[in-house]
Amino acid sequence: MLQLRKASLEVITPQGRQSVPLADRPMTLGRADDCDIVIAEPFVSACHARIEPDGEGYVVRDAGSTNGTWVDNTRVQGGKRLEDGSSLILGRPGNYQLRFITHHAEPEPLAPTTPNQNLQEVLEISKAMFSTLDLEDVLRRVLDACLRISHAERGYLFLQEGTDLKLRARREDQRDPSSSEQVEFSRSIAVRVAATGQAEFLSDLEGSRPQDKSASIARLRLQTIECVPLKIQQQVIGIVYLDSHVRAALPDRTGREVLALLAGLAAVAIENARMVEERVQNERWSTIGRMAASIVHDIRSPLAALRGTAELLRNRLPDPAHKEKLSVIIEEVDRLSRLSGEMLEFSAGAHPLRLETVPLSEVVEEFLKAVEPRLEKEQIRLKRELGVTASLPLDRQKMVRLLHNVVGNALEALKPGGTLTVETRGAEDQVVLAVSDDGCGMDSRTAARVCEPFFSYGKVHGVGLGMAIVRRIAEQHGARIALESAPGKGTRVSFVFPLQVSTPSLR
Repeated sequence: MLQLRKASLEVITPQGRQSVPLADRPMTLGRADDCDIVIAEPFVSACHARIEPDGEGYVVRDAGSTNGTWVDNTRVQGGKRLEDGSSLILGRPGNYQLRFITHHAEPEPLAPTTPNQNLQEVLEISKAMFSTLDLEDVLRRVLDACLRISHAERGYLFLQEGTDLKLRARREDQRDPSSSEQVEFSRSIAVRVAATGQAEFLSDLEGSRPQDKSASIARLRLQTIECVPLKIQQQVIGIVYLDSHVRAALPDRTGREVLALLAGLAAVAIENARMVEERVQNERWSTIGRMAASIVHDIRSPLAALRGTAELLRNRLPDPAHKEKLSVIIEEVDRLSRLSGEMLEFSAGAHPLRLETVPLSEVVEEFLKAVEPRLEKEQIRLKRELGVTASLPLDRQKMVRLLHNVVGNALEALKPGGTLTVETRGAEDQVVLAVSDDGCGMDSRTAARVCEPFFSYGKVHGVGLGMAIVRRIAEQHGARIALESAPGKGTRVSFVFPLQVSTPSLR
């Protein structure tokens, strides 16, 4: 026989909040004083609706009201089953809120495991983690292992990138871990664990005082949270964040020790995969660079001869149609020369910086003045927000090149009437330079690859080296680059420069 779950209706009015337990009989809602739940609003009928038991749960039925009954913005026709968190509206929204709440049964304690079982499980998991050197595969296996140990509903793995935590793997309701959907979790706990390097285990959050819960915990109605740092020699390289919406028993002392051991092994596996990935990338880029340099050297002389011949013919031939065709040839030769120059520059590696201490906003303003005619011609609105007066050790010429490449990409993504925003701002001990556009944008997979050499997306011209050069210049200046983009919403490229730059990289 099905057992009726305990539930209540949360009623919020200007007079306060009340939780009304639902009985194993029909309960009436309306304006009349003899209703089980009284809602004194003018658009609520005297006996407006009924909540009735139905199997394990409850259904709501309209009782012939004038203005109707709504559940989660859907009008009730006949009977509507109530789900945990469902909102009810009688007639139309007013100075009240009604929410159906299911009370979950007390969790049964997890069966204790023996030391041998724990050791066997850790050995199996570590064997799986170290059996691959593909970083993304390692991250997925680490997160799956932590979920297996903790029995949590959701899991997220973040890696430390500068001062930020970047989501690298996720598991929630079998969703694709690469989904670009925004992640909702207790950011304050994640940031605290990353800063302190100490694991946190929280339970029975529903029963805790409101002042003890963050807004995200209350909004998501989380019951348990487990957050464990990933550390190598006391340095936090990331965190694993796990939570559940139902009350569940947290790991005991032994379980927490197993989770800590697993996190340590996971950190080593992640760092190994990172080093292998970096070495493979460096070797690949070096090989591509050498090949590109060889090709460029072979084609530059023929290009120069082709351009010279075309220009000579254009000056001597009287026919305007021929002149126009020769001009096209010269333009295309110039384009190939620029592309070959980019390839040669990238393959040659980074030259030492010629630093001078100058205000960042001054360098940006000089560049914007030079690019304004193009913006006006392409009908792009420029929005300046240069609010920083701080000076930084910069290579002026390379910074102009960085801006040229980033702004050039933005202009290719913009349509006439679009907006280009360039801003500088200070934040504690750092300065931020950001270039934003409201153009076509790109998905998360594409955004993750834009700084790879020879990767191009949606561009008519270029060989995919512009953003690779941008990243190299930023790294030479000790700056961190961040890119945010979404299809149809535009792109924002940010550079975070430390105010105290000890020795910029000369690589």
